[in-house]
Amino acid sequence: MAQSMVLMDTADVMKVMGFKRTKAAGIVQKANDYTESRGYITPKRGSCYIKAFCKLTGLSRGEVLEVIRPRSEGQKCQEELEM
Repeated sequence: MAQSMVLMDTADVMKVMGFKRTKAAGIVQKANDYTESRGYITPKRGSCYIKAFCKLTGLSRGEVLEVIRPRSEGQKCQEELEM
């Protein structure tokens, strides 16, 4: 099964922000509070939408995805050949 490109969990927030688990879990909760305040359904416990996380932190989706799901070496080589 492919990884979701919509959700991130506490471990992902830890990678992106460099925080410990407790602080990262608090950020996930704030992102979910933001999502709920806009009238949307929040994801499962311990996960948040990447879009909400980006809105709260000011990071771009691309920056976040590059940290939590880096491209493999094969993809990098293929993209360089196509240029």
